[in-house]
Amino acid sequence: MDTIHRALDLAGLDQVAASDEPDCLRMINACKPDLVIADAGADPAQTAAFAQRIQSARLTQALPMLFVGSKGQTPADLVQISPDSTVSEAFIDLRALLRRERPTVLRDTRISKGFALDEQRFKITYGDSAHDLSKSELCLIGPFFDAPNAIFDRPTLERLAFNTATHATGNRQIEFYINKLRRVLKRDLGVDPLQLVRGAGYQLDASGAHGAAAP
Repeated sequence: MDTIHRALDLAGLDQVAASDEPDCLRMINACKPDLVIADAGADPAQTAAFAQRIQSARLTQALPMLFVGSKGQTPADLVQISPDSTVSEAFIDLRALLRRERPTVLRDTRISKGFALDEQRFKITYGDSAHDLSKSELCLIGPFFDAPNAIFDRPTLERLAFNTATHATGNRQIEFYINKLRRVLKRDLGVDPLQLVRGAGYQLDASGAHGAAAP
C-alpha cells in the first residue's frame, strides 16, 4: 500500500488508517471521508458485501471506494487497482475516481501546454477563451492534466472517464465522446487540445492551434 500512500500525498489528500471494519465504519461517521481505500479480500462476494456496508454507513452524497488487489478479486462494479501499480498510475486512477464520483474534492487549477483546467468551476481556458465543461467532459479531459506528457489510448481513457460497469464500452463509444469534446473545445477555445498520436492514442498538445495565441 506504500504506492497508494505516496499517490494520496501527491493528490493532496490527508490519510487516516482504520484498524478493522468496525473502526472504518466508526471513522466514516466521525470524519466523513472523501474516499475509502481497502485491500480486496480473497472472496469477491465478501468484498462486495463489505462495500455495501460502507455505502450504507456513508453520511455524504457519494463515497468513492478503491480496492487494491489482483485481477478477479473484486466484482466488476467495484473500482480496483493493481498492487503492482506505479505511483503515477495510482495517482491518475485516484484522481479519475474522485472526478467521476466526488469532483468537489478537486479544488485546484492545473496548468499545462498553455491550457488551464479549473476543476472546481468545471472550466478550461486557453488565453482569453474559455469553455464550461460538463461532468463527462471534465472526466475525459482531466487525466491529460494529471499526466500532461502521457499518451492515453482509447480503452484507458474510457476506463478513467466512465464507470464501465454502467457505461456502454467500445472503441466507437469512446471515439464519439472524444470527437465531440474536441469539436466543442476547438469551437470555444480556438484550438483542439487533444492531438491524435497515430497508433497510440491522444496527447495534450496545443500544436493544432493554427495561429491561436497561447498565454
